[in-house]
Parts: sequence; C-alpha cells; structure tokens
Amino acid sequence: MRPTDDERREVAENLRLLADYPGQPVRYAEQFRDLLQDEIFPVLEYHDYSETLIRLADLIDPDGGDVDE
Repeated sequence: MRPTDDERREVAENLRLLADYPGQPVRYAEQFRDLLQDEIFPVLEYHDYSETLIRLADLIDPDGGDVDE
C-alpha cells in the first residue's frame, strides 16, 4: 500500500522526536532498531530488516523510483 503524504510527514516528525528519545540521544543499536521498527510499523508484529528497509524506501519514494515516460 502506497503511503499518503500525511503518513509520510507524520512518520518523519515522529522520527525527529525519537532522535531525542526521551530527552537523550539513542545510543544503542537494539534501542535504535526497536524505535525505528515501532514507528514505521505501527501494528505490533515481527518485521525483518529487509521489510524495514523496504518500508523506509516506500516512505521516502512512494513511486518506487519509477519515472513516467
């Protein structure tokens, strides 16, 4: 499912807030991974790293890099 512009903006805003979670920097890989996955996959279920990368790519470029000719 293609993310909406509102969803993309909300995720971006929440990621910026998480960068100062809670009032201190994220310093550990496990903490970073958990925060990132929780933010981009709001439904509580397991997602592997490949799915996380694909979801981030879809949020950044919902058209998948396709160029209309």
